[in-house]
Amino acid sequence: MPSSTPKSIAVHITGAINQPGVYYLPIDSRLIQLVQAAGGLHENADMESINLAAILRDGQKIYISSKNEVKPTPPVTTIPPTFSQDGKHNVNINLASMDELMTLPGIGESKAQAIIEYRSKNGAFKNIADIQRVPGIGMVIFEKIKDFISID
Repeated sequence: MPSSTPKSIAVHITGAINQPGVYYLPIDSRLIQLVQAAGGLHENADMESINLAAILRDGQKIYISSKNEVKPTPPVTTIPPTFSQDGKHNVNINLASMDELMTLPGIGESKAQAIIEYRSKNGAFKNIADIQRVPGIGMVIFEKIKDFISID
């Protein structure tokens, strides 16, 4: 029986890139792979505004800014927030940046860094309750953030 799981993602890249456009890459590709597929960065690309290790997702648009450009806030290369059915901000703990994680109640810089380090070492969270495996995040913090996090 054929699998209905997609084998690739489509990602749009523009800005200070040699060949802007839509690229089809394997699932779990990183920004560095997209940049390489698009012929590399322009000489004036602002390397400080991008995370070449960021995991891409289907339908995402990446804008690479130039060094002399005024930076948007938040950076365009971050994953945009999603919202749950009740309209609450929903942070994907498998993809969120440090800044996005710090929008959660009770999550400061050190806990956000611990979440990122945990998922780097152990892979993606399988369910939201798994975040309690991160050192410093127990039941009390989980109860505060559970309605604001997702894994998809």
